[in-house]
Parts: sequence; structure tokens; C-alpha cells
Amino acid sequence: MAGVLLGIACGFLPGFSSNNLNMLLLSFGAFGLATSNYQLAAMVVAVEISSSFFEFLSPMLFGIGNEETSLALGVDPVAAGSLARGMRCVVLGGLVGVAIALPLAAVAGTMYPLVYSSIKPLAGWILAAVCVYMVVTERGWKSMAAAAAVFVVAGCLGIAVGNGPLLPAEYQLLPVFIGMYGVSSIISGWNGGHERKESFVRELPLAEKVRIAFIAFVSAGFASLVTGVKKGQASAIAMRAGSLYSREKVLFALPAVALAFNTMSVLVLGSAGKIRSSLSADVYDAMGAIGADQALLFAGVVALSACAASVLMTIMAKPLGRLVARTGNGAHGKGMMAVGMTVALALVFAFTGLAGMLVAATAACVGLLSKRLHVRSVHMMGVLLLPSILRAVM
Repeated sequence: MAGVLLGIACGFLPGFSSNNLNMLLLSFGAFGLATSNYQLAAMVVAVEISSSFFEFLSPMLFGIGNEETSLALGVDPVAAGSLARGMRCVVLGGLVGVAIALPLAAVAGTMYPLVYSSIKPLAGWILAAVCVYMVVTERGWKSMAAAAAVFVVAGCLGIAVGNGPLLPAEYQLLPVFIGMYGVSSIISGWNGGHERKESFVRELPLAEKVRIAFIAFVSAGFASLVTGVKKGQASAIAMRAGSLYSREKVLFALPAVALAFNTMSVLVLGSAGKIRSSLSADVYDAMGAIGADQALLFAGVVALSACAASVLMTIMAKPLGRLVARTGNGAHGKGMMAVGMTVALALVFAFTGLAGMLVAATAACVGLLSKRLHVRSVHMMGVLLLPSILRAVM
């Protein structure tokens, strides 16, 4: 429960990911909240699972997202009347993600080692084929050229940051995502006028929920098996492959992918001994390699954390919607944009200094380029995908 509450607090801060919080917990022994390696590992899992639900509040309220939530949420906040419905979409999507991944715990011990070793030599080429597919499915050669250009530019930024000595290794991506998604979205929204357009969330039919759940399962399973594919890339693949662009589809699909991927990554660590996500890396740092029986134990931690976070988010949905409605949606104006910009840049400066501010400014230019060319933000994931492809094939 301590991990769940910390994950909720982390989810409210745009740009400050659960990776950063878990690094602090690992560095300082969870500040005395955990008394054994098992408890510490359970806490970092709970933080990741909980924040995977609550990281959607910031983009829904203010239009300021992170790596995954900015993929298609854009700069438009959710209308006050639709906020509770949007939060319910997140809760349902997250629970679906956990539900479709947990059954794999029973077969992970025999399935993952075999499939993983078979796919690994082809991982780079598979990932490259996925990226090419994402570009060529754009409508018209101009859109394809613009998408390819944004993908390459973002990828070059990822290569420069990943191979450069300017930033601390644990915070290399913090200024990149804050600049590319957060700062660029704020600037775009500011230029768009005092009040940004508000998006409405509609109910999804059952057949569409089933289709999205299947896409999330396939995307997360693919990402768990292919070297170099992380949660952000899995989200990008799901968004493009399923044409998931309406607000309600995004709010259902992204938490489903995130929770399924994180759950599977823990199972992979327990069966194949492979670190496939930042979460599995944190678990490994906390207690070392885990066995298949311990993977089942952590599957229980995932389930309990998901249930606790979903209950708390459901309780908060209507009161938060009424609060936003009473303020006349004033939190969506330029004042809130200024606050968001200040918080985001303060985080960048605190953790990465002036070098990080320069990287954030460069990343913001890439984000603005994407918006000027009317390219979907999914193609900015080249910042992660292109370096992963090059590492795999070279």
C-alpha cells in the first residue's frame, strides 16, 4: 500500500516517472518503509503499477503527458463532464491489461525462454519492419515523408543523448520527454489561445473493448519477447496498428498496454531471467534473479496493487469531475500552462542541470516540428526506436 500511494503521488507529477521514484527508493533503501529485499521489490512493483493508472490524470486535466500518455492525448484536456468517464476508461483498461497478462504466469516458465531465444537474433529487423509499417500506412506520400523525417530527427536526438556524457545515465530521457511532449504541448496550446479545445469521452461498445484488449495483449506480448522494445514502443505499435486515435480508445488502450507489458516483464524476469523493462531492472536491483515460483508471488503483488489503485481512482472520479466543473475549467487556461511549464523545467534543472535544459529545448523543437508538419506524435517515438534498431543490427 505504501508503494501504491507513492505511485499515485508520482503519477500526478508530469515528467517525473515511476523510474525516477524507484531509483530513489532503491538508492535510499525505501526510506525505511521496507525491511527486506523482498519488500523493497514488492514496493517498486506497486509504485510502477499504481503510477500506470494515475499518470493519466495530468494529461486529462492539463494536457501535459509523458512518454506514453502523450502519444495520442495531445494538448487538449478532457471536458469536466467527461472526466469521470475518462477515469473509468483508464481503470477498466488497466485491469484488462493485468487480467490478460497474469494467466501467462502459468506457462511463462516453459514458453518464454524458448520463444525469446528464437526471436532475439531477428529483433532489430523485426523492429525496423514495424517502424516502416508505421510510416508507410500514413495517407499520401507527403504525410509519409513528414512522418519519416520526424522519426529520423527524433531518433538522432535519442542517439546523441544516449551516447553523450552530458546527462546522468539514470535521467537521460527525463529532459527528452518533458521537452518533446510536455513543453512542446504547452507552447502549442499557449499559441492556440487562452482556452484550449476540450475533448469529450464517450462510452465504448463491448465489441470495441474486446478488439482493443486483443491489440493490447498482442502488442505487449510482442514487446516482451523482442529485444529493444519497451513499454513506450509497445504503446506506439498498438496505437498505430489499431488506429486508436479517439480519446476514449486511447484512455482504454494505453493503460491496458502498460499494465500488460509491466506484468509480462516481471514474468519474463522470473522465467527467462531477462530484464525486459525498467520495472524488471528495478526488481533485479532489489533482490537479484527470481525464480518461476517467485514470479507467481510478484504476480500477486501486481494484482493487489492494480486493484487498490483502481479502487482509489474510481472513488476519486466523480469528486474530481465536480471540482473541475465548479472551477469553470479555469485550470485549463494559460495560468495552468505556466504552472505546468514551471514544474516541468524545474524538474529538468533539478535532476540534469543546464545540460538537461538544453536537451529539453532541443526536444521541444522536435515536438513543435511534429506539430507543424501535422505528424502524429507516435512517430516521435523514433527517439527510442531508432537507437534500439541500430544497437540490435550493428
